[in-house]
Amino acid sequence: MRDVDDHLFHRLGPHPQRTAYPTANSTEDEGDCVVIPSDLPLACTSIGGRDVFIQLPTELLLSIFAFALADDAPRHITRLRLTHVCALWRGTVIYYAQFWSRLSLRPAESVRDRIMMTRLDFERALICPQLDVTIASETRRGLATGTHHEQRMAVVQKEREELVAYIAGALNADVRSRLQILRFGPVSRSLLDLIETHWSFPTTLNQLKEIYFEPGWFASAYLQTRARHLISNIITSQSSLQVVQLTSFTIPNLFPATLRKMQLRAMNLDNSNNLYSMLRPLQHLEELVLLDRLPDSGLLSSGTNRSAMDKISLPELHTLALIPLDDNQDAVFLQQLDCPKLRALHLDDTKNQEHQEWPRINHSPITNTLAAIDQHIWNLEEIKFEGITQQEKLTPFLLKRANGIRRLSISVETYAALRGMTSTMPFPALEEIAFPLSEDEVKRALGLQSTQNEITDQEVRNVEFLGQIKSPYSTFRIHRLGVELRELLGSTAGEVDDATKLLSDSDGRAKSGRRVYLCGAGTLGYRPAVKFRPLCTERAELVLPCANWYEEVYVGEPHWTYV
Repeated sequence: MRDVDDHLFHRLGPHPQRTAYPTANSTEDEGDCVVIPSDLPLACTSIGGRDVFIQLPTELLLSIFAFALADDAPRHITRLRLTHVCALWRGTVIYYAQFWSRLSLRPAESVRDRIMMTRLDFERALICPQLDVTIASETRRGLATGTHHEQRMAVVQKEREELVAYIAGALNADVRSRLQILRFGPVSRSLLDLIETHWSFPTTLNQLKEIYFEPGWFASAYLQTRARHLISNIITSQSSLQVVQLTSFTIPNLFPATLRKMQLRAMNLDNSNNLYSMLRPLQHLEELVLLDRLPDSGLLSSGTNRSAMDKISLPELHTLALIPLDDNQDAVFLQQLDCPKLRALHLDDTKNQEHQEWPRINHSPITNTLAAIDQHIWNLEEIKFEGITQQEKLTPFLLKRANGIRRLSISVETYAALRGMTSTMPFPALEEIAFPLSEDEVKRALGLQSTQNEITDQEVRNVEFLGQIKSPYSTFRIHRLGVELRELLGSTAGEVDDATKLLSDSDGRAKSGRRVYLCGAGTLGYRPAVKFRPLCTERAELVLPCANWYEEVYVGEPHWTYV
């Protein structure tokens, strides 16, 4: 899910004591190592020609390590290096459980002895009260051309033994008793056989709170069926599950009433269930995300004239995403929904995301959906409308809620229409905005595509019909985007206050503090998003008047959207 974990060091207490060892180049007669009974670790400095340790706050040292280890999985190279710098660092890293709580099989040949390192990982993980374990098949790596059959079979056998050792460690009783998060990646017949060998059902995982399953696009119908039975057995045997994220198979309605977050992608409910029967028991549900829905999936409203008896009360729901959108059936669903705490709404009418260039051709109006939303008193702070072309309906809907919107994802054209209606920046509380672009538009914005005919800001403001545009449409959209960004990233005279003046650039231009994301088909590889400036070239078509404004422009999907 999209939650951002708390920093590791916020959950860590101080180490009971630290030991200061001489450095490797110090002489033996310089004295024994000193044991310092302190809650503070030590840092190294140079005084009087020898290295000594001075006090450094525990939180600072741990925050540095937490930052260094954030992207260390699955190789864990940095984690191992930190344990070999000095005794101080080794003690800090090894004895803090959060640095060892996430377990996954290391990539093939990433270490000399993968079986030994796997055992070491599980041994160190036993200091952790909760564990996050990933179980997945390895993608078969290619061998050099001309490799003999015996050599290939030896590699296959070696990798199988390594996988067996990992699964045995991941599913033993000590690990199962600490499992808090369980992740399944691509599955194979041999992997499922191993799981069934080491795991008998019903098995209660007393601490399991979250389960994630993404079997991979290559899974056959046979593997999908076996995986469905596995996940069903796990879910039905748990009484405290809070987060479920599942992909690409059919499952009966087995979700426990304790669920807080549910994300289903390309899923189907069996014939005995529907969207209403699935949701009605989930009174603690806070986040509901339905992606890649098919008409016969069971995850769409089943009729257009439902009675008041079909009301769905979700009193804790604050985030709802319906992708792709069905204007008729989803309008009925939204009418029946009772969720007074809803704050984030994501509606996307783009279909076949993997196979079509943006902008999409199969857009449709959402008149019924907007009318259904208007029946509720929702204080929406986060809105995503994508693939929706009916601007005459969409713009008044957004303006009605403009004062409370903090995060927004809409097209450049929709924002320009809103800007033209208000003559000022229409969203005073806006903190982040995302603009979906096509791959060609992303390349032009970054200067990775050859620049075509010039177009002026005045032409951008006056053009009403695409037939009047001499430059390519993508070039026109990038210039229009640049015009809008100058207002979004800079503060108007009425917006500048003491707080904003603190964000002034060297040339006196005040920054608004807002963040802009350029997302879409050409940026799906950037998640999390990356800054615009390091990616662009001197041919970049997206030009801003102040260099520092680029610091607030990112390429890629923001963390609060679903792709």
